[in-house]
Amino acid sequence: MLLAVTMIASLFAAAQTPKTGTLMVRPMFGLSASSFNSEYTAAGVNIDSKFRYGCTIGAEAGYQLNRLFQPSVGLFYAQQGNKFESTSWSEPVYLEMNYLAMPILANFYVTDGIALKVGVQPGLLLNGKSGSNDYAKDFQLQIPFGISYEYSHFVFDARMVVGVTKCFDKKYRTIYADDAVNEGFTLTVGYNFEL
Repeated sequence: MLLAVTMIASLFAAAQTPKTGTLMVRPMFGLSASSFNSEYTAAGVNIDSKFRYGCTIGAEAGYQLNRLFQPSVGLFYAQQGNKFESTSWSEPVYLEMNYLAMPILANFYVTDGIALKVGVQPGLLLNGKSGSNDYAKDFQLQIPFGISYEYSHFVFDARMVVGVTKCFDKKYRTIYADDAVNEGFTLTVGYNFEL
Protein backbone atom coordinates (compact mmCIF):
# COMPACT_ATOMS: atom_id res chain seq x y z
CA MET A 1 0.00 0.00 0.00
CA LEU A 2 2.84 2.35 0.88
CA LEU A 3 4.51 1.53 -2.45
CA ALA A 4 1.30 2.38 -4.35
CA VAL A 5 0.99 5.74 -2.54
CA THR A 6 4.65 6.52 -3.28
CA MET A 7 4.21 5.72 -6.98
CA ILE A 8 1.10 7.92 -7.28
CA ALA A 9 2.84 10.76 -5.45
CA SER A 10 5.85 10.53 -7.77
CA LEU A 11 3.58 10.72 -10.83
CA PHE A 12 1.96 13.92 -9.61
CA ALA A 13 5.35 15.31 -8.61
CA ALA A 14 6.56 14.79 -12.18
CA ALA A 15 3.40 16.32 -13.66
CA GLN A 16 4.09 19.81 -14.84
CA THR A 17 2.34 22.73 -16.42
CA PRO A 18 4.40 24.26 -19.25
CA LYS A 19 6.18 27.49 -18.37
CA THR A 20 4.49 30.78 -19.22
CA GLY A 21 5.48 32.00 -22.68
CA THR A 22 6.26 28.50 -24.00
CA LEU A 23 5.20 27.61 -27.55
CA MET A 24 4.62 23.88 -28.02
CA VAL A 25 3.96 21.50 -30.88
CA ARG A 26 2.67 18.04 -29.95
CA PRO A 27 2.18 15.19 -32.40
CA MET A 28 -0.68 12.97 -31.21
CA PHE A 29 -2.20 9.64 -32.14
CA GLY A 30 -4.78 7.32 -30.67
CA LEU A 31 -8.10 5.52 -30.92
CA SER A 32 -11.57 6.85 -31.61
CA ALA A 33 -15.16 5.67 -31.32
CA SER A 34 -18.00 7.41 -33.11
CA SER A 35 -21.73 6.89 -33.59
CA PHE A 36 -24.89 8.79 -34.50
CA ASN A 37 -26.46 7.99 -31.10
CA SER A 38 -29.84 7.42 -32.72
CA GLU A 39 -32.28 4.67 -33.61
CA TYR A 40 -34.79 4.64 -36.42
CA THR A 41 -37.10 2.42 -38.41
CA ALA A 42 -36.84 1.77 -42.14
CA ALA A 43 -39.41 -0.38 -43.97
CA GLY A 44 -40.69 -1.59 -40.60
CA VAL A 45 -37.24 -2.74 -39.43
CA ASN A 46 -35.75 -1.34 -36.21
CA ILE A 47 -32.17 -0.24 -36.79
CA ASP A 48 -29.69 0.51 -33.98
CA SER A 49 -26.66 2.80 -34.13
CA LYS A 50 -23.44 1.36 -32.68
CA PHE A 51 -19.90 2.64 -32.39
CA ARG A 52 -17.59 2.64 -35.37
CA TYR A 53 -14.05 2.27 -34.00
CA GLY A 54 -11.11 3.88 -35.74
CA CYS A 55 -8.02 6.00 -35.24
CA THR A 56 -7.02 9.63 -35.09
CA ILE A 57 -3.62 11.11 -35.85
CA GLY A 58 -2.33 14.65 -36.13
CA ALA A 59 -0.74 17.48 -34.18
CA GLU A 60 -1.61 20.46 -32.00
CA ALA A 61 0.19 23.72 -31.34
CA GLY A 62 -0.31 25.54 -28.05
CA TYR A 63 0.98 28.68 -26.35
CA GLN A 64 1.09 28.90 -22.55
CA LEU A 65 -0.25 32.40 -21.81
CA ASN A 66 0.03 31.99 -18.04
CA ARG A 67 0.01 29.29 -15.39
CA LEU A 68 -3.69 28.57 -15.89
CA PHE A 69 -4.47 29.04 -19.58
CA GLN A 70 -3.24 27.70 -22.91
CA PRO A 71 -5.03 28.21 -26.25
CA SER A 72 -4.31 25.56 -28.87
CA VAL A 73 -5.16 24.67 -32.44
CA GLY A 74 -4.77 21.29 -34.13
CA LEU A 75 -5.07 19.42 -37.40
CA PHE A 76 -6.11 15.74 -37.35
CA TYR A 77 -7.15 12.88 -39.58
CA ALA A 78 -10.24 11.60 -37.75
CA GLN A 79 -12.20 8.43 -38.53
CA GLN A 80 -15.86 8.85 -37.63
CA GLY A 81 -19.19 7.47 -38.77
CA ASN A 82 -21.49 4.73 -37.55
CA LYS A 83 -22.24 1.02 -37.49
CA PHE A 84 -25.88 0.07 -38.13
CA GLU A 85 -27.19 -3.21 -36.74
CA SER A 86 -30.54 -4.94 -36.94
CA THR A 87 -31.82 -8.35 -35.88
CA SER A 88 -33.18 -8.66 -39.43
CA TRP A 89 -29.71 -8.39 -41.00
CA SER A 90 -27.04 -11.06 -41.25
CA GLU A 91 -24.22 -8.52 -40.76
CA PRO A 92 -23.86 -4.84 -39.78
CA VAL A 93 -23.60 -1.93 -42.22
CA TYR A 94 -20.72 0.53 -41.74
CA LEU A 95 -20.91 4.18 -42.72
CA GLU A 96 -17.34 5.44 -42.96
CA MET A 97 -16.87 9.19 -42.60
CA ASN A 98 -13.28 10.38 -42.46
CA TYR A 99 -12.52 14.02 -41.74
CA LEU A 100 -9.74 16.56 -41.63
CA ALA A 101 -10.59 18.01 -38.20
CA MET A 102 -9.28 21.27 -36.72
CA PRO A 103 -9.90 21.50 -32.95
CA ILE A 104 -9.58 25.04 -31.55
CA LEU A 105 -9.35 24.67 -27.78
CA ALA A 106 -9.10 26.59 -24.55
CA ASN A 107 -7.04 24.55 -22.06
CA PHE A 108 -7.53 25.42 -18.38
CA TYR A 109 -4.94 24.01 -15.95
CA VAL A 110 -6.66 23.05 -12.69
CA THR A 111 -3.42 21.77 -11.15
CA ASP A 112 0.10 20.95 -12.35
CA GLY A 113 -0.08 18.85 -15.49
CA ILE A 114 -3.87 18.45 -15.55
CA ALA A 115 -5.90 20.54 -17.98
CA LEU A 116 -9.62 20.73 -18.74
CA LYS A 117 -10.41 21.70 -22.32
CA VAL A 118 -13.33 22.91 -24.41
CA GLY A 119 -13.65 24.50 -27.83
CA VAL A 120 -14.98 24.11 -31.36
CA GLN A 121 -13.96 21.64 -34.05
CA PRO A 122 -14.74 22.27 -37.71
CA GLY A 123 -14.16 19.32 -40.01
CA LEU A 124 -13.85 18.82 -43.77
CA LEU A 125 -15.00 15.49 -45.19
CA LEU A 126 -12.20 13.58 -46.90
CA ASN A 127 -14.42 10.64 -47.86
CA GLY A 128 -17.79 9.31 -46.77
CA LYS A 129 -19.05 6.11 -48.28
CA SER A 130 -21.36 3.18 -47.79
CA GLY A 131 -20.49 0.87 -50.62
CA SER A 132 -20.10 3.17 -53.64
CA ASN A 133 -22.57 5.87 -52.55
CA ASP A 134 -21.45 9.34 -51.51
CA TYR A 135 -23.87 10.60 -48.89
CA ALA A 136 -22.32 12.93 -46.31
CA LYS A 137 -22.05 16.72 -46.11
CA ASP A 138 -18.64 18.17 -46.88
CA PHE A 139 -18.49 20.17 -43.61
CA GLN A 140 -19.34 19.44 -40.00
CA LEU A 141 -19.02 21.34 -36.74
CA GLN A 142 -18.48 19.67 -33.36
CA ILE A 143 -17.94 20.74 -29.75
CA PRO A 144 -14.96 18.96 -28.16
CA PHE A 145 -14.35 18.84 -24.41
CA GLY A 146 -12.10 16.72 -22.26
CA ILE A 147 -9.14 16.38 -19.92
CA SER A 148 -5.41 15.85 -20.39
CA TYR A 149 -2.51 14.88 -18.17
CA GLU A 150 1.13 15.76 -18.91
CA TYR A 151 4.00 13.69 -17.55
CA SER A 152 7.61 14.34 -18.64
CA HIS A 153 6.41 16.00 -21.87
CA PHE A 154 4.07 13.07 -22.69
CA VAL A 155 0.44 14.18 -22.91
CA PHE A 156 -2.41 11.72 -22.31
CA ASP A 157 -5.69 13.11 -23.62
CA ALA A 158 -9.32 11.94 -23.28
CA ARG A 159 -11.81 13.91 -25.33
CA MET A 160 -15.53 13.80 -26.18
CA VAL A 161 -17.01 15.39 -29.30
CA VAL A 162 -20.66 16.37 -29.70
CA GLY A 163 -22.01 17.05 -33.17
CA VAL A 164 -23.68 20.39 -33.97
CA THR A 165 -24.35 20.03 -37.70
CA LYS A 166 -26.22 17.14 -39.31
CA CYS A 167 -24.22 14.56 -41.23
CA PHE A 168 -26.29 14.08 -44.34
CA ASP A 169 -27.56 16.01 -47.32
CA LYS A 170 -31.36 16.24 -47.29
CA LYS A 171 -31.90 13.59 -49.95
CA TYR A 172 -30.12 10.97 -47.78
CA ARG A 173 -31.65 11.80 -44.37
CA THR A 174 -34.66 9.53 -44.83
CA ILE A 175 -32.24 6.67 -45.56
CA TYR A 176 -29.63 7.22 -42.82
CA ALA A 177 -31.66 8.98 -40.06
CA ASP A 178 -32.74 12.60 -40.21
CA ASP A 179 -31.18 13.75 -36.92
CA ALA A 180 -27.82 12.00 -37.29
CA VAL A 181 -24.76 13.88 -35.99
CA ASN A 182 -21.29 12.49 -35.33
CA GLU A 183 -20.64 12.00 -31.62
CA GLY A 184 -17.98 10.03 -29.81
CA PHE A 185 -14.67 10.12 -28.01
CA THR A 186 -10.93 9.84 -28.57
CA LEU A 187 -8.07 8.61 -26.40
CA THR A 188 -4.68 9.86 -27.56
CA VAL A 189 -1.08 10.16 -26.47
CA GLY A 190 1.23 12.93 -27.62
CA TYR A 191 4.59 14.50 -26.89
CA ASN A 192 5.23 18.21 -26.24
CA PHE A 193 8.12 19.67 -28.20
CA GLU A 194 8.91 23.10 -26.76
CA LEU A 195 10.02 25.71 -29.28
